[in-house]
Amino acid sequence: MKAAVHLVVEFVNTALFLLSATVYGPSAVLATSLVSWWFVSDYYFARWSWWTWWMDRFAFMASTLVVLLAFAAGTRWRLHRIARGLAPQYEDYRGSPASAELPLRAWYEHLGSIATFRHGLWARYWTWRQSRLAGLSDSGAFVDAGSLATLWWPRWAGIGAWSIAALFPVLWIVLLLTPLHTNAMEHVAAWASIKDPEISAVRCTGRVGNPGDAVDEPLQRESRGFYRNGVCLYVAVGAFQTTASDFPRVYRHVVVQCLNRCTVAAGPGAKPVYQLSVACVGGKASFEWTHPEPDPRSGLGMAVMVARQDNAPLASVLIEP
Repeated sequence: MKAAVHLVVEFVNTALFLLSATVYGPSAVLATSLVSWWFVSDYYFARWSWWTWWMDRFAFMASTLVVLLAFAAGTRWRLHRIARGLAPQYEDYRGSPASAELPLRAWYEHLGSIATFRHGLWARYWTWRQSRLAGLSDSGAFVDAGSLATLWWPRWAGIGAWSIAALFPVLWIVLLLTPLHTNAMEHVAAWASIKDPEISAVRCTGRVGNPGDAVDEPLQRESRGFYRNGVCLYVAVGAFQTTASDFPRVYRHVVVQCLNRCTVAAGPGAKPVYQLSVACVGGKASFEWTHPEPDPRSGLGMAVMVARQDNAPLASVLIEP
């Protein structure tokens, strides 16, 4: 248990060092937060339909924490490798002084001498650890090495590091509260999109027969639109899933209209209608349809359109016109 607590404390200190004493630490966390929030969470994580709401809104935080943990682990590994190469010099810290109680002034000087063993990351890290004791070193209190790691956490010496670390939860809250359905977001999304909006694929699911064999197959795209070309031709009640271009942080919707030969519904048990609007999350939108006469010679006569929040059309296709 003590070893686990020690490991957690070392990782926390390393993360605080990366965030408050390096450039690449906060830069990586900031970039991961923004990129994950803007695109990855919204378009990729949100496809996990069993957890859509949570993944879409909070997965970018998990991504950021994973990146920060990876940076901290890499830094700990580099420090460990350097320490092994410094033996027996570094053993001075790990040996009798590490197990003894010394005045804070002695620890301050001891950490300063450790920082001189090697340049680069090693020197920066131990100088940072030494500076945490700067405001405490006038105290005559005797402490052991195990207490040094957390002694400064609740003191004034820790305010700078904790304040920088606290900026990222504040950023996450701001991103969570940012309105996503505004015209400004639409313009930014249009500027940032990699390709023009389009409905690139339609997939058919359903059952044929009673109790029925499961059907799951893509529709064939032709010049006039999408067509069922397999077992889905014989499905009377099925579902379509459309795949549209990526819309980072803009929740657009798909408008489905049955022109004359079908009805559509938002889901099982929903009222059949001739026109329906469903959310397009992560580039995916699903809806059910009913064909009163599952005759391969009788097309569905369905129009599907991707629209903005203000209902302005962006792309449209026909399904068996």
